[in-house]
Amino acid sequence: MVRINLGDRVRSKVDGFEGVVEARIDVLCGSTQFRVAAPAKDGKEGHRYWCDEGVLEVVHPAVS
Repeated sequence: MVRINLGDRVRSKVDGFEGVVEARIDVLCGSTQFRVAAPAKDGKEGHRYWCDEGVLEVVHPAVS
């Protein structure tokens, strides 16, 4: 599995939602989730969603 880092641009394999990873949470039951933020449009803040690690693919890695 590809490691996902903060700042990576990712896409959901389920619905195609795309955005930048801005937060990560490791849950006690063993799952890892990432908050993905879509870019702003027309001066309005983009949507944010929590996604399980397994449904995300890296589109463009963050610059380090």
